[in-house]
Amino acid sequence: PVARYEVLLDGELITATTALGYVIEDLEPGGLYEVAVRAVDEGSARGPASTMQVEVPAADWTPLASPTYQVGDWVGNAVDRYGVDWVVQDEEGWSNGAEVLPRSSDSDSGDGAFSGPGKLGARIVTLSGTAIAPDRVTMLAAQERMTRVVFAREAATLRVRELHATRQVKVRLEDQVEITDLGSKVFTWTLVVKAPDPRRYAVRPIYAEVEFEPAQTTGSTVITLGGDYPTIPAAFRLIGPVTDPEIRINELGLAIKTRPGTVLPDARYELTIDLASRAVWSIVPPDVWPEPRPGRGLLGVFPARFALQPGVNTVVLSGGLVAGMEDKGPRLVIEAADASR
Repeated sequence: PVARYEVLLDGELITATTALGYVIEDLEPGGLYEVAVRAVDEGSARGPASTMQVEVPAADWTPLASPTYQVGDWVGNAVDRYGVDWVVQDEEGWSNGAEVLPRSSDSDSGDGAFSGPGKLGARIVTLSGTAIAPDRVTMLAAQERMTRVVFAREAATLRVRELHATRQVKVRLEDQVEITDLGSKVFTWTLVVKAPDPRRYAVRPIYAEVEFEPAQTTGSTVITLGGDYPTIPAAFRLIGPVTDPEIRINELGLAIKTRPGTVLPDARYELTIDLASRAVWSIVPPDVWPEPRPGRGLLGVFPARFALQPGVNTVVLSGGLVAGMEDKGPRLVIEAADASR
């Protein structure tokens, strides 16, 4: 039987899902992509890929200058579909880096952690400029749209397209949008947003998996990350069956180790590790417990410096086979993205 479906974009694996539908986000307007789907059975055997060409509709805005700043349907340094010129005259907080404080942890001091309230400083981005509309009615409508670029208490994506790269961050509204009329067709505007994470991420994330070969108790994958940020967070999903699993990054010489006797009996049992928030969640069958539970207690060692780095990362998964499940091994899913200062 089919265990999951793998989705490939331009020949690269971008996700695996058990659902019959999946939405690929963050494709560039006007781009042409090759999308493929293949089935994977419980023994990790892969069927032939079904492939098709997908053309993304062109953007409904025209750039005026570089870079362009996009939040939802609004784009700065561009002419929108209503004929309004949105000119960014001042930018603060994107091109200059946010304050970065050291990572801290209250556990595993023997593996390089230390106590304290240290954190990564937030990135505050302020954009301001002038909007020029073809008439007053269009100007008033543009002002209304501007006030709804980012809704209070809701997250949005700020995407900045430069000539050499496109980067993005998740943001929330930091202050009210300021609008001042300069005439019947022209007004100034100011938008202030806050990203709790100072890193600037690549648009297309990286997806990788580690599996055991038949009768083996170890497997590995190599992830190469660009950008220049010293530590790059990632999400790890460890899916059973496996006993006493360990996840190591060879280049760091550090490993996440579970407590002796830890068992994920089958593929219904998972351990999710978020390297950004340091949160660990245990997922079990719904008839055992309906929701994810805190799983930090399953780990014996979780080094504070355990994070992906720019360049090559060799991720190794090791552990024992579960009795009666020797023909099935665990699967480690890794999701990350290139990050810049």
